[in-house]
Amino acid sequence: MAHRKTDRVLELAERLQMPVVLFAEGGGGRPGDTDNIGGANPSNPSFWRMARLSALVPLVGIVSGRCFAGNAVLLGACDVIIATPATPRSAWAGR
Repeated sequence: MAHRKTDRVLELAERLQMPVVLFAEGGGGRPGDTDNIGGANPSNPSFWRMARLSALVPLVGIVSGRCFAGNAVLLGACDVIIATPATPRSAWAGR
């Protein structure tokens, strides 16, 4: 269900030309998420919708803890990333 909700928000942001603020904490997927089989892969609509938005609206990512897997992919598509001092550098954006 989570991917469908994310896709809906990103679709609305594109249609309404609204900025997106992403709070990227943790990995993103949850056990039992079955709305997009295959997990973190490039064919997941959440990822390509976020990438497509990067040319249309401002994307701001905020992270204050560990960020990995799918959330790190979405965070990497943001125009601006705000990370708190408590965020370990090795825990986000593939570092």
